[in-house]
Amino acid sequence: DLHSFPTRRSSDLHIAVALTDKLTDERFLEVGHQQPSQQTPEVFEAVVYQAALALQALGVTDGVTHSEFRLTPRGPLLIETHTRMGGGSLHVLTQLTTGVDLADLMVAFGLGEQPDVQPAQPACGAAIRFLLGRPGRIAGVEAPTAGAADGVVAVLLPAAGRTVSGRSASRERLGHVIATGPTAEAAGRAAIWRSEERRVGKECRS
Repeated sequence: DLHSFPTRRSSDLHIAVALTDKLTDERFLEVGHQQPSQQTPEVFEAVVYQAALALQALGVTDGVTHSEFRLTPRGPLLIETHTRMGGGSLHVLTQLTTGVDLADLMVAFGLGEQPDVQPAQPACGAAIRFLLGRPGRIAGVEAPTAGAADGVVAVLLPAAGRTVSGRSASRERLGHVIATGPTAEAAGRAAIWRSEERRVGKECRS
């Protein structure tokens, strides 16, 4: 994923905010994201270039954008692009790693302002891991206390009685854990560790 925002000052100016590594399972369903990306600077530049070409072709001149790519032997392949923030709490990871608040930027552009934002060089890593599960109905949830000392920034847990499909669609996940660490990998390990400690008891689906 690439988060960027073009501005009205120049149709050729697209400021790249963050590149996110998406994690998928064997079914290509998303199980988490992490920043900063572990891709090389050359890959980052190629992704930014392709995103800028697409946005210019679409006539996008201002606002926050979100583009998704698949890396191939021939280079980045654009899957989709949007004039909005990315989902899956990606804006939270972006603010944690770069200091850029994409939600504030969207409001600023909507008000006709021209924000002058320069993303900071990431000083830490941030990651989210989604809580997934088999189909059924949630009977109860057990979760140990966690906080900043554990690297945990936010936890979202499901409510008892909720029906679970077992899919990793954005509206059907059980919840998530967001964590930070010295690197993206460390943040990912913290999020995985804490997400695995959440015990969700489920009743079999009838």
